[in-house]
Amino acid sequence: RDKVWLALAWLDPATLASTTFGGDLLLWKNVPEESAHQRFAPVGHPAVVFSILPLPLPQPQPPGHSQRFLTIASDRYIVTWATNAMKSVSSMTTLGGHVYAVQQSPFDPGRLAVGCGDNLLRLWNTEAANATDCVVFWKSIQSRVRSLAWHPVSEELLAFGTEDGTVGMYDVARSKPTSASIQCKSAVVSLCWTRDGSNLVSVCEDGRVALHSDLLSGKAAKERGPEHKACARPLYKQVCSLVVQDSGYLLFARSDGAIEIATEALDDSVIFPVRGRALSCIADNSAY
Repeated sequence: RDKVWLALAWLDPATLASTTFGGDLLLWKNVPEESAHQRFAPVGHPAVVFSILPLPLPQPQPPGHSQRFLTIASDRYIVTWATNAMKSVSSMTTLGGHVYAVQQSPFDPGRLAVGCGDNLLRLWNTEAANATDCVVFWKSIQSRVRSLAWHPVSEELLAFGTEDGTVGMYDVARSKPTSASIQCKSAVVSLCWTRDGSNLVSVCEDGRVALHSDLLSGKAAKERGPEHKACARPLYKQVCSLVVQDSGYLLFARSDGAIEIATEALDDSVIFPVRGRALSCIADNSAY
């Protein structure tokens, strides 16, 4: 109850959505004549908002259509908002669990994979006529779904990581798991694929990073633990990772306030101190 939380997201280069400590949603315009913020109608979440996810505009864009975005909050609902109406237009309950991970498909941005605390994986079609068009997956999932990563080449393959340390993969077209689960030693908090989709990198809560060289065959993962030379002190946690698409390097946000850049094979890395406090997430800007 003593903690506060703010969420920010650029809806377009000139429009910023933000939250307040009380859970209200604000819209900011980065132009001189519209410098003041607008407040959305207070109908949506009766709780603190954790994250904002912009939705892609349909092409061709129908007349009168406006930018839409999703919000995720502690009330266990996913709410869709429209900027022209300045209010929520739909919501979806996640039943028995909080939302831990949301990933847009790189091939179909209107299709979202949602990982929840009720041991279920949901595939949500946000562009369907039915705003709650959702497919649920449960086989091989025995714990909370903490992380997700779409395959960069095969559009139907989705990797998932759970709180009990399981790393697996689903073929969402056939609604079945396609890989033998691989057990890590703690919750899997982040996943990302290498550029060609041949390897999956997982990050666990205990600070270990694993390279899954062949997830489909269920081979054991190559693990890089706290003894790695990049971890001068034990159990510095890399809590978020991703691939910089142009260069092919992995970025790790560390709990010592540093950013670590590593090769895709995890055989070499360099550390850049950024700040004294822990970094909880990291993202690259594809425009630069």
